[in-house]
Amino acid sequence: MDIKSFLKKNFENTNFQDNELKNFFINKVGIKKNLPDIIKIVHLFANDPLITQQTVLSKLNILKEDLIKLNQEIRENKELQKIILKMGSGERYWNSILPFAKHTNKVLNDDFNFPLRIAFFPGVSCMFYCGFCGRNQDAKYPSNSAEIGIQQLKSVINEINIGSTAISISGGLEPLTNPHLGSLITHAKNKGLRVPLITNAYSMTPGYIKKNPGLWDLDSLRVSLYGVDENTYDFVTRSRKSYKMVSRNIIEFLKIKKIENKNVKLGLNFIILKENIKDIRKLCSFIHYLNKESGSEIDFLTLREDFGSVTGHNDSLDKQRKYRLDGILDLQDRKLLLNELAYLENYKSKNFPNINIDYGYALNGLINNRLDYYLVRAEDIEVTKRGYSQLSVAIDLFGDVFLYREAGFLNRDGNKDYIIGRLNKDNSLKSIISNHLRNYNEAYIKDSNRFLDSFDHLLTKLVTQASKDKEFGIPFENGPIKQRSETVSINLGNNWYS
Repeated sequence: MDIKSFLKKNFENTNFQDNELKNFFINKVGIKKNLPDIIKIVHLFANDPLITQQTVLSKLNILKEDLIKLNQEIRENKELQKIILKMGSGERYWNSILPFAKHTNKVLNDDFNFPLRIAFFPGVSCMFYCGFCGRNQDAKYPSNSAEIGIQQLKSVINEINIGSTAISISGGLEPLTNPHLGSLITHAKNKGLRVPLITNAYSMTPGYIKKNPGLWDLDSLRVSLYGVDENTYDFVTRSRKSYKMVSRNIIEFLKIKKIENKNVKLGLNFIILKENIKDIRKLCSFIHYLNKESGSEIDFLTLREDFGSVTGHNDSLDKQRKYRLDGILDLQDRKLLLNELAYLENYKSKNFPNINIDYGYALNGLINNRLDYYLVRAEDIEVTKRGYSQLSVAIDLFGDVFLYREAGFLNRDGNKDYIIGRLNKDNSLKSIISNHLRNYNEAYIKDSNRFLDSFDHLLTKLVTQASKDKEFGIPFENGPIKQRSETVSINLGNNWYS
């Protein structure tokens, strides 16, 4: 029995009484009793990590007490754990969920915990006007906040207990518009932190690199790629010269990296939109061109489904945007995309076999032929002012601490509802979070889920799942996934390159 092929099937169309399937679980996994129900539970969680225990029970003809017993049997079986966590369409979600799931009780109980992940937004401005971006495209920080803000962010790094919190640098606005960025990276590395940076690379000139040698202290540098030629770049960014600037900067960075034998991993991120699915073939040629011109190699490629599901298309909101893209992919788009991704994999194997391709959450399901596998989306009612500061926060140049990452755009309409405090000499991140947990208002606001990126949507749904399971009487510690409740050693860094 090919277990991966079994897991790809829709739950409703799967024959759980198949003798070959039963023999696999008896002989390979060691399960002899309650086989159909155990197989069903494994199938459900392998493909839907956020399914609630109440929903699982509704699909089985057993009592709640029986489900708890089956959960325990599954939880203690290493082979079943491997199937659920590593072989289904939900694999990428499980990778993200596990470090955070065991801390959800602290969220539900309003107990303090220093954030497991902190996103720093040190950018002063942005030169692009991308149609999927929800930022206030008229806003920028005062120039004198660049260095002061970096010092504030360094103070947060000093609070971190190394090994229990991971950081990332992104936006907000474009990080490389801050002329002091390098010192923040070096400070973090000297404290023992791995530092990933996401940038559009427009400002990543050899001159900027020379003034900010701290860029070489990065663990990884991911370039957000908004096109594959002048026309496609201009279409998304509304900046005609952006393609030439970005491609030249990447090539020069790779050349310097090779000459100076630097360890930072450089990769590209390509956001797949309705408008650019067929550009994946040009993307392959572009990577080949960058490798050839630089005499080096791109280390990794991340592919992400469009931002439409996380930033929204309501014309009455975020009016400062210059224009909007069509956004969300339909079924026909996804069928076409699957074909293009097959081309990408074939091209990769022949031309740059060493590059690692990270398909992210939804696309990992798609390449497993699950056309119905979409980005997880939280509803407004789940996006509360409590948030989950014990798990994740974002911090900008002003020192404002945001519950959700897409709220971290300067002067974005409505984002002040999700600022829980501002760093200063009297307010550390710990004191801001502690005060928030004592005084927050649980209310939610209409259209608030536009303040969540795909990672925040996932964490929001995870907290919802934990709350519902606990209320139902089968909390995570009595569920079928052992690592959701036990202490596990999991790397929290944004490791896109392996």
